[in-house]
Amino acid sequence: MVPASAPEPGLLYRVDPGNAQVSFDLRATGHTVHGQTDHVTGQVRAAKTEEAGWELEGEVRVTAASLETGNQRRDRKMRKTSLVVESHPEIVFVPKVLLPGKAGEEGSFILGGALTIRGITLPVTIPVSVEERDGGRLRVAGGTDLRWADYGVPNPSFLFLRVRPTLRIRFQVDWVPEEGNS
Repeated sequence: MVPASAPEPGLLYRVDPGNAQVSFDLRATGHTVHGQTDHVTGQVRAAKTEEAGWELEGEVRVTAASLETGNQRRDRKMRKTSLVVESHPEIVFVPKVLLPGKAGEEGSFILGGALTIRGITLPVTIPVSVEERDGGRLRVAGGTDLRWADYGVPNPSFLFLRVRPTLRIRFQVDWVPEEGNS
């Protein structure tokens, strides 16, 4: 039995760019830097596995140059030095599996896949909630902590400003069933 708020097996879903957002929080001495973008695209196909989960294929892409923190000078440095957007214009998540999360908690899942930042790809697992919406769409929301140095991002600390080694990423994406799904 497919639990409520799960992808329909075999269907192809596309990211609704009008209902997608990725954000991050990076704690530093005396403050936290918040960044976000709504430049998110992609598609995902779900296939039921024999176990209690779904195999996923596809990708979700974030335009790296679209990330904004509200400070133009910091944004220029982030794009040029931290993310090197000229060489790595996109941050890419390739979903691989969606597994039931906390027992008895409807809509709770673990999303596993591979995340590429600055050309470095690492496996990630992200606790997510999946909520059924009108028209068969699914709202997938979650977040996790990442070590920015694992992705080759140089330490943005300077002078007395010290940046923590991890940042928190969060996302909310609506997956919409593609027309012509079988």
